[in-house]
Amino acid sequence: MKFFRQFDVIKNSRIILIVSCVLVLLGIVSMIVLGFNIDIDFSGGTEVQIDIGREVTAQDCDDINGIVERLFGKQYVSSTTKDLNNTSLAIIRTGTAELTNEQQEQLLNELDTTYGIDHTESKNFQINYISATVGKRLTRTAILSVIIAVACMLVYISFRFHSVDSALAAIFCLVFNSFIMMAVYSIFQIPVDSNIIAALLTILGYSINATIVIFDRIREDKKRYGESKTFAEIVALGTSETMGRSINTTITTLLTILMIYIFGVESIRDFALPLIIGIIAGLFSSVCLSGYVWLKLDQFFGKFKSKSASKKTAKAK
Repeated sequence: MKFFRQFDVIKNSRIILIVSCVLVLLGIVSMIVLGFNIDIDFSGGTEVQIDIGREVTAQDCDDINGIVERLFGKQYVSSTTKDLNNTSLAIIRTGTAELTNEQQEQLLNELDTTYGIDHTESKNFQINYISATVGKRLTRTAILSVIIAVACMLVYISFRFHSVDSALAAIFCLVFNSFIMMAVYSIFQIPVDSNIIAALLTILGYSINATIVIFDRIREDKKRYGESKTFAEIVALGTSETMGRSINTTITTLLTILMIYIFGVESIRDFALPLIIGIIAGLFSSVCLSGYVWLKLDQFFGKFKSKSASKKTAKAK
């Protein structure tokens, strides 16, 4: 705890900014080079459910993805998972486009040969189609949900702290957290499906809570010390006072999600991993970035306020 109280985010801002820039740069490079593994929830495509006669393993999922890539190209590979209720049922999702009848026949024949089965005799065999129209609608819903959430937070923080600069600082951190989470989807090629909406909104809510705790302490310290301390000193003090609490809260949350990631099935892990990284990014941004960004915005807007006050004084004379 002593270390937390001695850590000054303002004095160490250069290191913090370097780390932030490196993380953002890695994310940008990954998004450009690797792109995203867009699931059919967004891209549209074909979903094939087939019983392979035994429990579907992680290796089976990789092997099936390899079969799809070998037959039709990498652009058709989306994801393969096992059904939670029937562990012998493989759910194969192909992205970017629907499989033609000929391609479906090729895939099914290859699977029959690989696993020694006959899909025509399986009661659980089925093929579903997801149109691109549904994917576009889901994309609009995801973007709209995030925009509404951010807008509501912007209004709430502006009223609560009576300053737009604090609200903009909080939103900056939310954007940073969201970007880092999306970078994780790109780096680990986690399928981008409908779960991403829940993951994004969860991270936004968790991060804003951690940021508001710090901003509350900064506001209290500002009232307590008044003009005896500069705003930079108050930001550093308020952040260090709440750092221990923020870290302890984050560790408690992470322990729960880590258990879900370790003992959960693959589909749950794909949801838990971005949450883990997003929560860690939220801790970093709320503790190391939020106060610093608020300080810089306060200084930026303060210059305009000073100029405006000077002009009014000059006109009065």
